[in-house]
Amino acid sequence: MVKKTHSIFSVGIAACAFLLVCFQSSVQGQPHTSKPEFNFPPFQVDSIAIVGNDITEPEIILTELTFAKGETVDSTKLRYNRERIYSLGIFTNVKLYPKTTEPKSTLIIEVSESWYIWPFLFWRSVTAIGRKRHTVLICLL
Repeated sequence: MVKKTHSIFSVGIAACAFLLVCFQSSVQGQPHTSKPEFNFPPFQVDSIAIVGNDITEPEIILTELTFAKGETVDSTKLRYNRERIYSLGIFTNVKLYPKTTEPKSTLIIEVSESWYIWPFLFWRSVTAIGRKRHTVLICLL
């Protein structure tokens, strides 16, 4: 006779996989469909400031840019770089806009990071009077 000792474990793994797929797709978010205004005249980027990146390192965002400090950018280039930052899949909102204080122009990159929920499986085995009892707890982190 074959015992089903792994049935609770299998159900726990299946539940974790299901929760991961459901929560990840619903919580991650999608880029906004409304088009932001990119009617900026061309300007020289003297510095770049990133706002809203609590977890993501600034280098991750800066590597997606196709221009550097000192270069002149226009609305088309800003729109293209905004889409490149969105393509990372870790932000729900990205805004790029200039902040000019004579004689310098700072490019502000404002991001909102996605939330991620990862299920974590706890396994506890208890032996009570010759019988093993298994308890599976699923915790969302």
